[in-house]
Amino acid sequence: MICNSINLSSNYINIETQKTIQEIKKNVNLVNEEALSGKGIMFTTYGFIDQIYNNMPVYSACPDCNKKMISNSVDDNEYEPSSNLLEETMYCAKCNKNNIPVYNYYINLKITDSTDSIRASAFANCAKIIMNGLSAEEYMKLRQEYIMQENIENFDIIEKIKLNEFFFRIKVYMTSHMDELKKNYTIIDIAPVGKLLIDNCRYLIKSIKNLTSKRDTDHDE
Repeated sequence: MICNSINLSSNYINIETQKTIQEIKKNVNLVNEEALSGKGIMFTTYGFIDQIYNNMPVYSACPDCNKKMISNSVDDNEYEPSSNLLEETMYCAKCNKNNIPVYNYYINLKITDSTDSIRASAFANCAKIIMNGLSAEEYMKLRQEYIMQENIENFDIIEKIKLNEFFFRIKVYMTSHMDELKKNYTIIDIAPVGKLLIDNCRYLIKSIKNLTSKRDTDHDE
């Protein structure tokens, strides 16, 4: 018996229920807007990272609500997270107060399989897994080292994650902005292909040991 699901945080990625990206798009188009506007719908799929759309996958976040904070000294439209350690306070519009921010990931990416592609977003731990386990703070520290060495053109971490393959658990939901409806695809769980294979092997080994132990016990009786 092969283990077809892997436990990630509080959710499961179930290989048996996975769909191709083409099937996901077709199913989403058939679902009514009410379902997408509510809790949304979930899909499991397999694909590779085809493209990263945002050059800066890190933002300065409010430690209380995780919303993007703005600098007290520059216009928000011109602001890019500093590569220095976050020591100065910034302003959170949601909390309506200044606070010392933390670094968080927001990755806007294209997932592709043999049938089609979708544009999706990844945050927090899912984004960290995509970034090969590198935290947002570690990413910014490493970026700063390249800047100090005047070698930022060779800072290629984003390029290195392209073509990596994963199993994705994706939530599709509808949002409204200025009376315009938009379908959003957000990654809520993710598993590298290698990890899933290793977990399956461990499950098989454990199952074989249990069967062997049971057989030996029955034989002794």
